[in-house]
Amino acid sequence: MFYSKQRGSALIVSVFIITVMAAFAAAMIRIDWSGQDMTSREVFATRAWFAAHSGNEYVLSKLFPLGGRKPLILMRVQKAAQVIVNHIMTLTPLYFSARK
Repeated sequence: MFYSKQRGSALIVSVFIITVMAAFAAAMIRIDWSGQDMTSREVFATRAWFAAHSGNEYVLSKLFPLGGRKPLILMRVQKAAQVIVNHIMTLTPLYFSARK
């Protein structure tokens, strides 16, 4: 039998090709995974934006209603002013009686 010097080269080449193909497969899996991750982040960001926008719309509809009702902010300001006036009216006689 004659042994040539290149007898094991096919094995080395096949191992090298398998290693390179495995590296390409790992890179493709990583690219696909990062693309899926980016897509899911975009979906969550869009959902969060729409939730915040609907919350703003709800608050604005309560503050400035379209019907004949008073705006909520006006009702709260009037109530706060009424509380302040009532508080002043109850404290004023005490203040002036204490100064005499």
